[in-house]
Amino acid sequence: MTTIRSMILDSQPIQDYTAQPVPQELIMEILDDAVWAPNHRNREPWSFRYATAAVQKRLVKAIAKERSAELGSIMERAAGILIVAARREKDDHIAGEDYAAACCQVRNVQLLGWSHGIGMYWEAGAFSDCKEILSLADIGEHECVVGLIAIGYCLRGSAVQRQVRLHSPTLRIEQW
Repeated sequence: MTTIRSMILDSQPIQDYTAQPVPQELIMEILDDAVWAPNHRNREPWSFRYATAAVQKRLVKAIAKERSAELGSIMERAAGILIVAARREKDDHIAGEDYAAACCQVRNVQLLGWSHGIGMYWEAGAFSDCKEILSLADIGEHECVVGLIAIGYCLRGSAVQRQVRLHSPTLRIEQW
């Protein structure tokens, strides 16, 4: 039986995928379930774009040019690229809440995908200076990119990179 704990500990960033496309119905099922992430006053501040085929190829070229060739290569090997964005708010507190909620939602997407044998690689970071990526993804000034996520079925036999744990096995509570 798969437990939440085993899902969290076993899911890893995947960079190698089969050529098998991920059905649109499955992507929609994952997104429909993933939106149950905690979010400020149930605002659901996220939006999604999914790129495959020709759009994915153009996006990969832009990623290689504006971010890195290595990231472009990872995104090229995937069946598709999910772009997750969050609304930009003038209020810094709400903007922070919205970004954090969208990150929680992305983690839900990863775990739900993993439960279907789908691997993902999430690239977060500042994309505000990546004009071509923003244009291809139709991200306007009212949104910010939370991440680009390579999605695909895991290639059997590929090395799964274990994340290095930056904390000790037993976390220390500073104050009770």
